[in-house]
Amino acid sequence: MFKLFPQKNQKAITLYFILIIFLSCFFRGDIYIFTAISVSTLIPLFLYINTNYSNKIIFYILLFVLGFILSIFNFIRSNSATAILLFCLYLIIINKNSKFLLKVSNILCIFTGYLLFLVFLNLNIYNERNNFLYNHKIEIKSFPEGHIFWHQVYIGLGFLTNNFGIKYTDDSALNKAKEIDPDVIPQSINYEKILKNEVFRIITNDPWFFIKNIFAKLGVIFLYLLIFSNFGLIFIFKNQIDFHSKIVFTLVFIFNLIFPLLAVPYPSYVLGTVATLNIFVIYTLNNYLNKKNLKLNDLFTFQTKKIIQNERL
Repeated sequence: MFKLFPQKNQKAITLYFILIIFLSCFFRGDIYIFTAISVSTLIPLFLYINTNYSNKIIFYILLFVLGFILSIFNFIRSNSATAILLFCLYLIIINKNSKFLLKVSNILCIFTGYLLFLVFLNLNIYNERNNFLYNHKIEIKSFPEGHIFWHQVYIGLGFLTNNFGIKYTDDSALNKAKEIDPDVIPQSINYEKILKNEVFRIITNDPWFFIKNIFAKLGVIFLYLLIFSNFGLIFIFKNQIDFHSKIVFTLVFIFNLIFPLLAVPYPSYVLGTVATLNIFVIYTLNNYLNKKNLKLNDLFTFQTKKIIQNERL
């Protein structure tokens, strides 16, 4: 980040918002932090690679390494780096200075690195897992390939007090699945199918409950953003970065917003959303300082004067 914003004022702003992300991750811990880490490290890494390496061989190697890292992040925490992959692909595709074949080459480099790690998983870790399940006479096809989804969505409906008996506990989902099918295997494909049907049944029968759930979660998420992004929120709506940058950051923000909305807006799930907004703030605020030719002290003076003027009007 300091390479992208080398001036003292820029470094101070960058350090402040990165420190917020770091402390949030430090105190939360666990694999949940990987969504925030991927946003705060891989987005700046891609932008730095994209603007500072003219040597094609080095550029392709770095894109390959980036794809490999993205795959590792997604393996450690499901979909923790998927938004970053979309971020990279979007900026590559809309780049007017690159020819079509060059865009294809860049995308292939990222996906080659990404798929290489998946091949490694299939040849090593997944084989060991499959052998273990086979030796214990557990049907591999009974379980989904990735992280269970509908289990989390179902218990996420328990964020508000409800008449459905749903609470944000694993037992709540398990008990419901067992109630419908006593022989269901927890976390199996059939288990997920049962909970999926229950989620849609609840939404169909009581859509207002679902809407209230979403808006209650949005309120809590906004409170987190207000605390952790604080004065930076003033500047994100200012026209200081180009249209495509706004679109791609919004894309990452919305993607990472899905998790606390579908599950619960606890710090574990909000970290990625906070990190995305803070990185967006860093870019917007530093561009604002550059265009207005302001120092960091002038920034607060300027805003204070503006508020006073508005009050007088």
